[in-house]
Formats: sequence, structure tokens, C-alpha cells
Amino acid sequence: MAFYANEKTLAILKRIIKKANIEATFVLTDSWQQAENAAYNLQSDEGLIVMMSGRGTHSFFNHLGDIPELLNKNLANRNYMLIYPYTVSHKNVAEKRAVSNHDDFAEIGKMISSIFK
Repeated sequence: MAFYANEKTLAILKRIIKKANIEATFVLTDSWQQAENAAYNLQSDEGLIVMMSGRGTHSFFNHLGDIPELLNKNLANRNYMLIYPYTVSHKNVAEKRAVSNHDDFAEIGKMISSIFK
């Protein structure tokens, strides 16, 4: 699995990866254009997972709102998944995960990896 992120996020991911049993590479991505190019160069046997963030949060940036439309337009024949942050509690939802919690983040990774086995 390859992770494309800024320096701070990569540091967090490297700590989390110690809890998961996956082979990973880390690619420093400093610009929206670098991330977009990586997504558009996705091979037919690869998948893209985008961790979204909520408006008003520290990791939110303006282009995030464009991602669903860009993926539907440019990667319609590719595999991708958008993961949105947990924001609201519903009484009838028994389970919730938060990507801001490192243990939950590792658990989300395990769930995702089981899909691709």
C-alpha cells in the first residue's frame, strides 16, 4: 500500500502502520497537483482510498469538495473509496470509528485490507 500525504500525516501513518501487518511505502506530497497526478495514474489493478476531512477542521482544504466529482469524471473505470470522518451520533448506529483515533485508524486499515484480499 502506498500512502501519499504531507510530512505531518506521514509521521502519524508510520506510527499507525506499526500496529497493522501491511507492507507500505510513504510518498511525501506537498501539493494538490501531486496528489491529483497520483490518482490519475492509477493502474487498473490498483485502488485509491481518500481520507476526507470535515469542513472547518484542521486538515480540510478547498479542493476536498471537488474530489467526488473529479473521481466520478476521471476515474469512473477505476476502484476508489472515499472515507468521511465521523461527525454525528445516531441512536440506531451501534458502531462508529474515528480516523482521528489512532487505534480506530488502524482498525479501519484492517477492514479495508480485508476487502482487497
